[in-house]
Amino acid sequence: MGCNKEFNIRELRDHLWTCTARSDEDEDDVSYDRNEEQEDLNIIDLVDNTSDTANGTTNMIPNMDVQQSAAASNPDNTPMDDSLPKEETVDDVVTATYEYCNTNSVSDPVEILKIFQSKMVTGRKLDIEDSAVLVEGETNFIMVDRSNILRTAIDEICLIDNPRLTLEVEFYGEEARDLGGPRKEFFTEVLREIHDKYFENGLKQHLEEDYKTVGVIMGLSTLQNGRIPQFMGEEVRRELFQSPFPSLCIEQLRRGFDKLGICKLAKKLPLLLHLFVPNANSALTFRKLKTLLKPKFSPEGSNNRKHENDVYTIFIAYMREAAGGRRCEGDITLNHILKFVTCDYDEPILGYTEGPAIDFYEVPNNASFLPTANTCINMLKLPRATHDHPLPDKDTLFKLYDYAFSCHYFGAI
Repeated sequence: MGCNKEFNIRELRDHLWTCTARSDEDEDDVSYDRNEEQEDLNIIDLVDNTSDTANGTTNMIPNMDVQQSAAASNPDNTPMDDSLPKEETVDDVVTATYEYCNTNSVSDPVEILKIFQSKMVTGRKLDIEDSAVLVEGETNFIMVDRSNILRTAIDEICLIDNPRLTLEVEFYGEEARDLGGPRKEFFTEVLREIHDKYFENGLKQHLEEDYKTVGVIMGLSTLQNGRIPQFMGEEVRRELFQSPFPSLCIEQLRRGFDKLGICKLAKKLPLLLHLFVPNANSALTFRKLKTLLKPKFSPEGSNNRKHENDVYTIFIAYMREAAGGRRCEGDITLNHILKFVTCDYDEPILGYTEGPAIDFYEVPNNASFLPTANTCINMLKLPRATHDHPLPDKDTLFKLYDYAFSCHYFGAI
């Protein structure tokens, strides 16, 4: 009633803590003991039973007078209105995607995934389309521990009721708001650990129960602009997507994927399977990264442009060093630079909503020339020299870049 938003009544408790329409005086009115779980559930069940599903709304307070009035006007308990559309299910989305692709002769697996994503993912937009516009909308909010990301991710993801909503991720102790960057970083790191624990050296039968949630995470990464899980071997892929009698682990994994309809769609459109096969041609090269990171220069002839050219020339030289494996004994690669800027080790299958770029800015007083990044808009921020603060020598800048691209604090590993 305060913010004029509609949502499932089961989300009311969490909404009360974040609703921006409440005044400070309302705080005491909604506070209660969160430990009274059973009482809360009983109330929610009672309210759910009085939902006005025909009108798509939910009464927040059970009203016996309304119930009695409705019963009196409808003594035979016949449906009030069967003509209203039902809530769209995952199977409905799979069918709609298949019919669209079949009707329009869509045969590119990337296009199929993009169409499926547009129909399946709901809530807030996945990425910022305009940095001047505030991104709003419903999300699945989770909190994970960077130092124990796999376990905390499984604990959080298994509690999600509607995986179609955009995932919003917060790392313990970090204040960055997830507008796309933290979510992509989460997918990158958690998929790495999923590969190591659940797929490397064969499937783990004793961890069978985990594979369903693992499948949900892999499906979310596929649909929400994360990494495509291409680490499954050919035998696992065939069993997952095609076998009528999969093993217990694969059966659980398939159930997780199909919380988002991916296996069901792949059965109807087998071309989709090509996305899960490793592609040697997708390796990141110097030329590709240089093309991706588009510099935003000042007008030609200005003093700013001269300073920007100077630091950009050194950065290009650094990328060549990284491409040749000559930075930190090969521990820093071009993929680390891309991840620093976008949270992606590789260019995403569906591309970027906001293409990666380099923004040059005047180094502040008494500050270093250490680069930073805004991963939500895929922006590398390179400090440039000023009249009072000349650019350091190349070796000094290279060491600063090494530190940035290898440090968790600045967004890379």
